[in-house]
Amino acid sequence: MRKYNQVFKFLAVFVFIGFFWIISIFLTFSFPKHKDALKDLLPDDMEIVVSVNTDQLIKTLLFDALYKTEFSDSELKLLKEGTQSQKAKSFGVEVNGEIVMFYNKWNNTLIQGFLFNISNNKDFNQLRLKGKNDIKKSNGSQGVVLLINDEASDEMITYATQFADKVVSKKPTGKTSKNKAELLCLKYKGNQDSYIQDLTLNLEIKDEKITLKGQGKKNNELSFSAENYNMFSKAPTAIFLEIQSGHLPDSLYEYFDFIFNEIGINVPKVSSQQMYIYGMSIENIRGSTTFLPKFDWILRFDSIVDIDSQLDSMNAAYERVHIIDQKTIQIGGSKYFYKQISAQEIYIGVTEFPAIESTKTQILPLMRGFPSAVLEIEGKGLIAQFINVIPLVKNTKVFMKNVEYFDIHTVDENTENLKIDGEIRLKKGKMMSVEMAKFILMFAN
Repeated sequence: MRKYNQVFKFLAVFVFIGFFWIISIFLTFSFPKHKDALKDLLPDDMEIVVSVNTDQLIKTLLFDALYKTEFSDSELKLLKEGTQSQKAKSFGVEVNGEIVMFYNKWNNTLIQGFLFNISNNKDFNQLRLKGKNDIKKSNGSQGVVLLINDEASDEMITYATQFADKVVSKKPTGKTSKNKAELLCLKYKGNQDSYIQDLTLNLEIKDEKITLKGQGKKNNELSFSAENYNMFSKAPTAIFLEIQSGHLPDSLYEYFDFIFNEIGINVPKVSSQQMYIYGMSIENIRGSTTFLPKFDWILRFDSIVDIDSQLDSMNAAYERVHIIDQKTIQIGGSKYFYKQISAQEIYIGVTEFPAIESTKTQILPLMRGFPSAVLEIEGKGLIAQFINVIPLVKNTKVFMKNVEYFDIHTVDENTENLKIDGEIRLKKGKMMSVEMAKFILMFAN
């Protein structure tokens, strides 16, 4: 029986390789190649534009799958089920051409859209969108889809419809400067709080890693001089994700502002921060499920703040928070330690004695460490157990556990420009393109 099992396994791999070769030939010759740059159809003032070179992505995936990867029986079954899934239908979209995702702003509301070349206009016209206000337009060669909130106003729907008509009525220039190795290009306009504006970021995948290279302009309203800041010098654990940033985005700050108001805290605006994330704890506090982040966090404000007086007011207004002493608060079963480290800087976190030192440096955005730390979820109740087994969390954990190196940081290049360098690397032998494909297919089945 063992001998027959080896034979069957060999045949399965042989059939799998043959199947991928057939797909490769089909994708190469079945659809006409459009060399027009779809991004040219969009106005220059888009908030975010992401262009994906799916042709190069498919070729990279096929080469890595055929020549650089060994599959287990379960992985072969996953790939087979994924390729046979009805969800993989193209609906007339040219799947091996350029695909563009973009965000447009109308009255401070972002509208998400997709732009692609059309291989079969009849099939594209049969595509049904989920949202009742979603918009689909085509000129026979290019198609655009806009995702509109179900509660959108008539004015917003009118604007979005006119925008879609303008996009498909415009003719591409036919010029493209896409690097063959480049799989993704992102353009980000930025806002008044962004350190970097007019950013262009390119992404490449090779073997086990993703490489990011980008450049943009400095925000002239912000200071980029080196100053003395209190910084974490090292993390207390081996597995953590470090985030350093400046101003919080408006949407995120509004969330914090709402929470602060609810619990009776009135703090100045955050100017910059450094955070180590270790995971999350889920607790049942007085019959209510509460998500408590496990982190160490240095917050810097644009004016003087007194943490003791703020926590006194919070303790009186918010019954879930208890001040144990002059350095410790407790929420449910979790303790957080806090410290005033300067007139405009405070520390709060799960480490009683964090390693903090004064350092002369620039505060530039960065993210490094182990992304899997974010999904380290602890808890004894049924909610915690349920969250750990739902596909979104479980599958993401599987992928993130293979990340061996993660570093995306900003470099002060000169008086006008900032540069972004990044690398995301998987464990040796784990091809990035294949692992990403398997990750996506986990949700397709």
